[in-house]
Amino acid sequence: MLTTGGIVGSKDEISQIISHGFARCNGQSHGVGVYLSPTSFLLDRLESSRADENDLRHILLCKMITGKTEVIPAGSKQRYPSSGEFDSGVDNLEAPRRLVFWTAFMNSHILPDYILSFKAPSTTTLLINRMNEIRNLGFVRVSALHLTMVKFLGPAKGALISRLYDDYVKRKVTGVQLFQIVRRITGDDQLLIEIFKSSTNKRVGTSTKENLCSTGCC
Repeated sequence: MLTTGGIVGSKDEISQIISHGFARCNGQSHGVGVYLSPTSFLLDRLESSRADENDLRHILLCKMITGKTEVIPAGSKQRYPSSGEFDSGVDNLEAPRRLVFWTAFMNSHILPDYILSFKAPSTTTLLINRMNEIRNLGFVRVSALHLTMVKFLGPAKGALISRLYDDYVKRKVTGVQLFQIVRRITGDDQLLIEIFKSSTNKRVGTSTKENLCSTGCC
């Protein structure tokens, strides 16, 4: 099967692939091989990429022969097809996010096609823009947000976020720092958005301290 996918990387990483091939971009989370992403998930990878000195981000689009694929479980150290009937691996058969090509097949099954270079907002800006869509639903009260985070993340992370917000109120951290640390604690931007949605209160409170979305961090 011939399909299209790609690699999101820095200018230097893409240049290394063009100059020296795919041997230097082996992944190891689902077996040891060359990892590419289907085109439908490339934008997800873009959010975690770093811009270069000209504020550009880069995607190397490739044509790939996936052939018959097999599922490679997370943590596997597999380096070759499990049998001669398989040509490549995936993390999930129904909705793969990782396409795994064994080192022995990388030169015959992957063809670099072209490079896309473009300017894109930072990951923080991307998420803040997505959060701004939620503002139309109302303000998020800290008490409601904390209870929801405990429900979604468990008491340990919920307590950590509560202490972090106390530091923000005491001006020990800025709004941007608060927002970025909460992202790291949550570990999943989509989950963070769901938490904000679940915590939204239509009734606007009177206390600035009680309204997280009125602090300027989202």
